[in-house]
Amino acid sequence: MNGFNSQCLSVITRKGRAPQPEFKLIAALVKRRLRFAGHILRKGPGRLLRCSLTFYLNSSITRPEGLLLHGLDLDTIPIEEGITLARNRRAWSCHINSLCL
Repeated sequence: MNGFNSQCLSVITRKGRAPQPEFKLIAALVKRRLRFAGHILRKGPGRLLRCSLTFYLNSSITRPEGLLLHGLDLDTIPIEEGITLARNRRAWSCHINSLCL
């Protein structure tokens, strides 16, 4: 996938080589999704979006394709710890940046 993305970037920029061939698009998308998940987890406990996110995280239901959670391995930390971690934006950002994707 990353090779295809590099080829597309090369065609778009009209350069023979991508300026940053080591850029990992999939990892960047996963990190972006996790940042958005942190934003949702910082919302109040009664907010519908947060309720649905925590429901999917706490249930064994298969995550629907195309949604925020699809393809994410959020099982690395318990949900309660994740909510606490997400409240601190700096700690959440450090956690996301430390992931090896």
